[in-house]
Amino acid sequence: SRPRRVPPRSARGWARAHRRASQMGRKLKRFLLRYDPPGIGLEVQQSGGECEIVHKDLLPPEQVSSVADILAEVDRIISEDEMLTKKRHRPALIQLLGGLYQLD
Repeated sequence: SRPRRVPPRSARGWARAHRRASQMGRKLKRFLLRYDPPGIGLEVQQSGGECEIVHKDLLPPEQVSSVADILAEVDRIISEDEMLTKKRHRPALIQLLGGLYQLD
């Protein structure tokens, strides 16, 4: 049998591993939606079991008129929080914000 080759760790892979290491002990439990004023809450469980809610304000409805606006807002939310990833959280956030802004 041949020895396995381990591919070199890319910058993206390193960043992902670093992100996970920095958030050890924190787990996103659920998204909470606030309608007026528009916002989203992230319910986060700490390693000790206690939960906290991190609130993020969203654009007012008059500034969101298309799906592209929702996608930009979702990408902004993901980029501001190290716990959120595009692969895992983007679809759920798009669905939530689409319902909030009534553009699904």
